[in-house]
Amino acid sequence: MARPRPTRSLMAQVALHAGHDPDRVSFVAALRIARQTVTHQGAYPPDDHDRKRLWQAFVRTLLTRLNQGRRLRTAPRVIKREMPK
Repeated sequence: MARPRPTRSLMAQVALHAGHDPDRVSFVAALRIARQTVTHQGAYPPDDHDRKRLWQAFVRTLLTRLNQGRRLRTAPRVIKREMPK
C-alpha cells in the first residue's frame, strides 16, 4: 500500500509536472481537492488504475486554480526604526 503524501508535497509535484512556479499553486485549493477525492473514495481502497486516474484528475483540477504570479519587490526589506519623541 502506498503511503499518503502530505499536501505540500503534492503541490510541489504538480508544479514540477506542469512547469509552474510552486508559489502559484494554491494550498487551500489543493486541500479542498484532496478532501473531495478522499470522500469520493468511500471505504474502498483504489487499485492502481483508479489511483492513476485520481492523480490525473487532481493535477488537472489544481492547475485550473493557480494563483496569480507574485509581483517583484520594489523596495528591499528593512528594519523599521523607532522615531524619537
